[in-house]
Amino acid sequence: MSAVLKTDKLETIFDHDISDNEFEMLFGFLETQADYEFALDHTDADIDLYQLYQLRGDIKMAALYLQKLDIETRKRITIHCCLD
Repeated sequence: MSAVLKTDKLETIFDHDISDNEFEMLFGFLETQADYEFALDHTDADIDLYQLYQLRGDIKMAALYLQKLDIETRKRITIHCCLD
């Protein structure tokens, strides 16, 4: 059996001092950081950071995380955000 090691730490919403209220507004429930990070990948982490900064009204920071995403993901989440 071989173990998969994560060699680089993901930057997540928890690195940006997300509040319980913000977490609930984004996801509709609360969970622990360990549970949130369990199956998280870079794309999902960047999407969540984009959405966190959108929620906070910080367009510059939101744009920074949006630019990290591939073009198809950018289209998908910006269309989704506009429909909400």
